[in-house]
Amino acid sequence: MEEYIGTSYLYNDEAVTIKEFDVTNVLMENSIYEVFRVMNGVPLFIEQHFKRLKKSFELIDEKINFSLRKLKSMVKKLCDENNIFFGNVKLVCNIAGEKKFFLYFIKTNYPSRELYEQGVKTCSFNLERDNPNAKLVKGNYKKLVQETKIEKNVFELILVDNHGFITEGSISNTFMIKDNKVITALNEKVLKGITRDYVFEICRENNIEIIEMNFHISEIEQLNAMFITGTSPKILPIQSLDYKKYSTTDKILRLIMNEYDKKINEYIKNYTI
Repeated sequence: MEEYIGTSYLYNDEAVTIKEFDVTNVLMENSIYEVFRVMNGVPLFIEQHFKRLKKSFELIDEKINFSLRKLKSMVKKLCDENNIFFGNVKLVCNIAGEKKFFLYFIKTNYPSRELYEQGVKTCSFNLERDNPNAKLVKGNYKKLVQETKIEKNVFELILVDNHGFITEGSISNTFMIKDNKVITALNEKVLKGITRDYVFEICRENNIEIIEMNFHISEIEQLNAMFITGTSPKILPIQSLDYKKYSTTDKILRLIMNEYDKKINEYIKNYTI
């Protein structure tokens, strides 16, 4: 069960004491959710998260019932109520019957500086998600992923579809580097992560070729480097996938990491409600 933190949460924009919070009633099956990172009270790339949230609603023929400006004001209210200005915030929208939404801080373990330098261990996992483009609450999926990570002693699972192609991480997107080119799965095979979009932008800005393609798990020995992306890990090098070890000092990988940090700093500097 995920852990929530703070003294208050928001229920339909009303601050409620966390003592009254029942996460089992919030995380109803097929609820839509978003998780975004707050730094210095600023919800990073909130415009893109809101756009993806709207897309998740559209994929199940529903409409969102609040605006981007409203979401920004709710995040500010949540930060002020809890006196917390750094961390991950989860927005959950219950879509059955009368729409209800909840906004709260969740306990998050960010990668250490050592992991950014040395990379993380991963293993392949045969699993194909039903609707990768929508962020839907699926309790059994999360339980299976967490149990497998513990059993295999890895930071992340790299999902492989029924044809043997690498798609994404269990809670992240996956990228590969081969011969100075960046490779990732086809758009329709993955949840289009916000950080993933920025990797595409960084590659375009720096004249790095990026290719969307089916890449088979049997060909991982051909790769020079791998990394995962996401709200919490940002750009995180992969030290190993199954038996194969990778460079975590690859020049393209390090350039992407540095450029992404620059984009975060610029966003915080220019943020307005």
